[in-house]
Amino acid sequence: MLIGIVNNKRESAEPGIKATCPLCGKELIPKCGSIKIWHFAHKIDNQCDNWYEPESDWHFYWKNEFPVENQEVIIIKDGKKHIADIKINNQIIEFQNSSISPEQINEREKFYGNVVWVLNGGTIASGIFLKPKGDYVTFRWKHPPKSWWNTDKDIYVDLESEKYIGQYSICIKGKLLWIRKIYDNIPCGGWGYLITKEEFIKRMSGSK
Repeated sequence: MLIGIVNNKRESAEPGIKATCPLCGKELIPKCGSIKIWHFAHKIDNQCDNWYEPESDWHFYWKNEFPVENQEVIIIKDGKKHIADIKINNQIIEFQNSSISPEQINEREKFYGNVVWVLNGGTIASGIFLKPKGDYVTFRWKHPPKSWWNTDKDIYVDLESEKYIGQYSICIKGKLLWIRKIYDNIPCGGWGYLITKEEFIKRMSGSK
């Protein structure tokens, strides 16, 4: 996690800092090496949120695109507590690096309510190929994770490199695919729009 409680305040990881977990109150230790983004880990292997999944630098990078006060916000509902990746206004953003089941997706969507998903295009959304159609793009997904077919929440795919499709050339570095429709067959297809990360952040923040 990126945020710990230090003297009753939410703080980012720094070398030597003493912090506790905002969810369970247990001790955290700062991980401040020269390779990975600085973050916290429980001193004792105690993942207090049962929705916890190992986080990559991809997660940390995206969280840091938003102000600290919007990162890793505790949501309490029906006596349960979970840590949302980002909460900004009434919008929850969840960053997903690996596949999860339809039941897990449904459980989280019911709990969070107003949630959108950002999928890592380099892992969970690999094998997606784009084709421009004027102001939108169509796509074919060679190995689609079927668990996402039935969600009614917005899905964004973080596209990290350049893709070349037949006679077309689309530079997608630094862009996301905002999926508007997925057709549930194999290989599946659909359509959506390409937006920049800056546009995505403004959209989520309610900025114009």
